[in-house]
Amino acid sequence: WGKWTECTKTCGAGHSTRTRDIVVKSQNGGRSCGLSAEWKTCNLQPCPVDCVLADWSLWSACSKSCGSGSRTRSRKIAVAADFGGKLCQSTQEVETCNTKPCPVDCIMSEWTSYSQCDRTCGSGSQTRTRKVIRAAQFGGVACPEDTTQTQKCNAQSCPIDCQMGEWSEFSTCSLDCGLGIQTRTRVVIVPALNGGKTCSATFEKRTCNPQPCAIDCVMGPWKEWEQCSKTCGSGKTTRTRLVVTASAYGGKECGATVETKACNEVPCPIDCLMGAWSTWTPCSVSCGSGITSRSRPIAIASSFGGQACQATEENKRCNEKACPIDCVMGTWGTWSTCNRVCGGGSQIRTRSIVVASSVGGKECESTSESQVCNTQPCAVDCVMGSWSQWVPCDKSCGKGSTSRSRNIVVQSQYGGKACESTIEVITCNVQECPQDCVVQPWGAWSACDKSCGGGVSTRSRAIIVPSSNFGRACPTLQEVQKCNEQACPVDCAMGEWSKWGECSEKCGGGYTTRNRGIIVQPRGTGKPCLSTIDTKRCNTNPCPVDCQVSDWSSWSECTATCGGGKQYRTRKVVKNSANGGSECPHQQETQSCNVQVCAVDCVMSEWTTFGACSKLCGRGTQIRTRTITQVASIGGKACGVTTESRECNTQECPVDCVMSNWGSWTPCDKTCGGGFSSRTRVVQRSATNGGVPCGSTIEHTQCSQNPCSVDCVMGSWSQWSVCSKPCGTGSSTRTRAVISAPIAGGRACESTVETKVCNVEPCVANCVQSEWTVWSRCSTTCGTGIKTRTRKTITQPSIGGAKCGPTFEQSECSEAKCPADCVMGAFGTWSVCDNVTNNVVVVFNKEYELFTKLHQMVE
Repeated sequence: WGKWTECTKTCGAGHSTRTRDIVVKSQNGGRSCGLSAEWKTCNLQPCPVDCVLADWSLWSACSKSCGSGSRTRSRKIAVAADFGGKLCQSTQEVETCNTKPCPVDCIMSEWTSYSQCDRTCGSGSQTRTRKVIRAAQFGGVACPEDTTQTQKCNAQSCPIDCQMGEWSEFSTCSLDCGLGIQTRTRVVIVPALNGGKTCSATFEKRTCNPQPCAIDCVMGPWKEWEQCSKTCGSGKTTRTRLVVTASAYGGKECGATVETKACNEVPCPIDCLMGAWSTWTPCSVSCGSGITSRSRPIAIASSFGGQACQATEENKRCNEKACPIDCVMGTWGTWSTCNRVCGGGSQIRTRSIVVASSVGGKECESTSESQVCNTQPCAVDCVMGSWSQWVPCDKSCGKGSTSRSRNIVVQSQYGGKACESTIEVITCNVQECPQDCVVQPWGAWSACDKSCGGGVSTRSRAIIVPSSNFGRACPTLQEVQKCNEQACPVDCAMGEWSKWGECSEKCGGGYTTRNRGIIVQPRGTGKPCLSTIDTKRCNTNPCPVDCQVSDWSSWSECTATCGGGKQYRTRKVVKNSANGGSECPHQQETQSCNVQVCAVDCVMSEWTTFGACSKLCGRGTQIRTRTITQVASIGGKACGVTTESRECNTQECPVDCVMSNWGSWTPCDKTCGGGFSSRTRVVQRSATNGGVPCGSTIEHTQCSQNPCSVDCVMGSWSQWSVCSKPCGTGSSTRTRAVISAPIAGGRACESTVETKVCNVEPCVANCVQSEWTVWSRCSTTCGTGIKTRTRKTITQPSIGGAKCGPTFEQSECSEAKCPADCVMGAFGTWSVCDNVTNNVVVVFNKEYELFTKLHQMVE
C-alpha cells in the first residue's frame, strides 16, 4: 500500500485514500487480486460556525426627563457561533439622553433658637435666623426673602438696687496692743425695689492693734573661735551664739549671732604671672641665619616665695635658607661601659652638632657610634622545655606503650649544665584484647529460580574466626533477594468484527462504524491490541438544501408623522435553496402608520429688535417681543414666549481714584548746599473703567540751602630722610605742606611730619648662653648608665658674632653592680604511680631523693 492522501476536508468529515499496484495478475484459476484502492474517513469534527446578528431595534424611551437619563436598543442573534466560530458581539447598546439639568428648588435651614434678649428688663428684643442651604436653579422654587425674625422680650420692670452712703471713718482703737476694736457706720440713700439688690449692713466693726506687746531679745554665751579659713594672706575665723528668746512686737532687738575676725595675716606666696608675647621683630639679616626676637612683660612679679618668673625675651633663627651653612660636629666623647660582660656586647660614644647644616650646606654625620666589646663566650646552662602530653597508647589492649617528650630550649655551652633526657616511656592498656568474629566474603548469587513473574536468588559465607572476650558477634551468614520480577509476556486476543451500523446521514455523505472487543489484554512484551473501531463513508449522494432567511428587521420610521404614512421591514437570505430544497419566501413587508389627523403647530411672528438698554454701565437689560399669528391645535407644537430679555452694557461703571491726605515732609537729604525733602500719600482706591486717574503719590521740595563746609587739602609727602643709624634700628622722616585750609567747619588738616623705623637689622652680636644645668640622675640604678645636662641659647650670634656652643652634654655614670636573680626551669609533670596499694611514689628530675625520703618517713 502507498501512503494515505491528505484529507479532503479540514473539518466536517472528509476522506483520505491509498492505492497499490498489481505486481502479478492472477491466471489459470489463481486467487484474484484484491482492491487496488482503499479509503477512510478523516477530520470528523464539525466545522466552526461564525455568529450572525440581526439589525438593531429602535431606541427605547429615555429613563429620565432631565438630569441625564439613558436609553437602550438591542438586536437578536440570527445564527449562534458554534464549533469555535467567531463569537457574537454585544446584543445591547446604552446611551445617555435628556442631559439638560433638572429644576432645583431652594432649600432653607431650620430657624435657629432666638438669641439672648438685648435687655434683661424694660422690654428688649431678640432675633433668630435661617440660611440658604441650596439656592434655586434651572427654574426651581425660589428662596423666601425673610432670613431673620425679631420678637420682644423681658418686658417686666427693671429692679432698683439699694444705694448706700459712704462709710464714716473708723473710731479710735480701744487698745494700743494685744487686739483692740474699731467701729464705723453709713446710711441708706435709695432703698431696693422690684427685686433689686438689697441693702447691706449700716454698722461695721474690726479688730485693731493686733500686734502683741513688745518682748526684748535674750542671747546665749559665745562659742569657741572656729579654724581660720586660710593658712596665709589674711583668713577669717568665726564664733557663734544662740538666741534664747527672740525679740518681738518692737522689743529690744537681738545682737549678732555670728562674730568674725581676721587670722593668719602673713602674706601668701604669689607666683609670677607673665604677659602675652609680643610679635617677632624683623630678622637681623636677609640670609645666613639671622636672629628675630620677641619679649613679654611681667604682669605680676613673684613674691613671698612664689614661683619665679620665666624668661622675658626669646630669640630664634630666621632667614636661614639664604646662605648655605656646613655642619660643624663636636669632638667624640669617651666610650660607654660595655653592656655585657661576655658573649659580645656593645658600647657607644657620642658627639654633638655644634652648627647644623642648612640651605644646602654639608650635611652632618652621625652623632653616635658603636663598637663590639667583651666578645668572649659566656657559659650557658641547658634549658629544657615543658613535657608534652602523653601520646595515645599504641595498643588499645594487650599491653601497649605511651611516651611524652620535651624540647631543649637552650643547649649547654661553654661549660654550662648539661641537658637531661628528652623522652620518657611507660606501659599502658595491659588488659586482654576482645576477639571479633571474622567471616569469609559473600559468595556469588545463585541463579534465579524463575525467568519471569518473580523468582528468588541466594548467597552465603562461612565463619573464619569465631568471636571471644566480648568481641563483636558474627553477622548473618545467608542472604536472599528477589529476581526476574518482570511480568511474563501475554499477547492481545481480539474478538470478531460486528455488523456495520446505520449511516450517520441520509444524504450528503455520512459515516458508518463497526467494532470488536478485546478478549485478552496484552501484558509485558506481548503483542499489542489493534483498533477496536472501524469507520467508512456512506450515503454520499448530495442532500436537498432549504432556503434559510433571517428574522424580520424592526419597522422603519413612518413616512409621515400624521395623516397616514407607510413603514417597511425586511429580512435577508441566510442560505439559498439547493438540490430540490424549499424556495425562499419574500424579503420585504409594508404596513400603514400614523393615520391620525395631523396636529397644527403654533406660528409666531419674527422678533422685534431689542429696545434701549436700561443702564449705561454696570449690567443693564434690553427687551424684544413677538406676536402669535396662529394658535396651536390638535396637540400641535405649543407657542413659545412672546417676550425675551438680555443683558446689555455689562462693562463696569467708571470708578474715580481716591487718595489719602499728604504725609509729613521727610528730613532733608543734605545738611547744606541745597537738598530735597519729600512727602507721600497712598492710593486708597485705584481708578478703574475709565474713572478719574490717581495723581502723584510723592512730592519734593528744596531744603538746606546754606553753604557746606570744605575739608583740609594736603600736599604730597617728600622723600624719606637718611636713616639716623646704620644698624640696630634708626629712624627716618618725611614732610608735606597744607595746600588748602578747612572752611566752615570742614575736616581739620592731619600731621605734616611722619616718622618710620629704619636699619632694623641688628648690629654685630655674639652668642649668649645660660649656665649649664646640674647633671641629671643616672639613667640606671645599677651598672653603667648615662647622665645629661643642658643649657639655653639666650641670644643667637649675628653679623659674624661668636658662635654658640653645644646646648646638650652627656656623660657615663657608674652605680653599684646590678643583682642577678636565679632562673629555674619549669617542673616536669608527675609520673604515673607504679603501685597504688603500697603508696610508692616514683618521680623524675631533681626532686627524686626528696620524695623518696618523705615516703620512708610516712612508713
